[in-house]
Amino acid sequence: NSTDTDNTSLSYYLSIVSGETHNITSFNNHVAYVTINVSGTYVVQLVVYDSIYYSKPETISIYANPLRTWYIDTNIGSDSNPGTNNLPLKTITRAINLCQPNDTIFINDGIYNEKITINKNNLTLLGSNKNTVYLDINDSSDVSKTIININNKKNIYIKNKTFKNRLYGINIDNTYESVVVFNCNFVSNKNFVIITNR
Repeated sequence: NSTDTDNTSLSYYLSIVSGETHNITSFNNHVAYVTINVSGTYVVQLVVYDSIYYSKPETISIYANPLRTWYIDTNIGSDSNPGTNNLPLKTITRAINLCQPNDTIFINDGIYNEKITINKNNLTLLGSNKNTVYLDINDSSDVSKTIININNKKNIYIKNKTFKNRLYGINIDNTYESVVVFNCNFVSNKNFVIITNR
């Protein structure tokens, strides 16, 4: 609680007057907690009331980018889905195109027959289980050499997958900071990971 100069208790009214879907979850001790669902610019407004008068509204613009997890399921997913747990996407590539830095892409069990280019920083590709999530391009007509290509990106975390049937499982090119590959299998690849132009 707070008071003004004549010791009258003050009430605070917080609202978001512009922006995408949001929810003000609590406003305690002059600290606001807001849940947002979409990246964008939000205009936040504060009004103070002393039981007689309302203050002039004060506003501030804030750009916010919510962290989220994108769910992938090659068996039941669709790339027209929103990528939630109940309505997963079908391909990892679609998730990479939609996601924002610092998001997580969760890959459910299945065989994913796709070449993947990671073109954003600060991403996590997390498989449900390294023995049941396969990145497998078993196509003799496909002359590409690599399953995952990472070029000039940083802070990439890859966990719990099996890479199969390529010359290289992962190609890391012109990347200088923090690519972590953890708890993965490499089967029928000539090389697990190749690093070039480092």
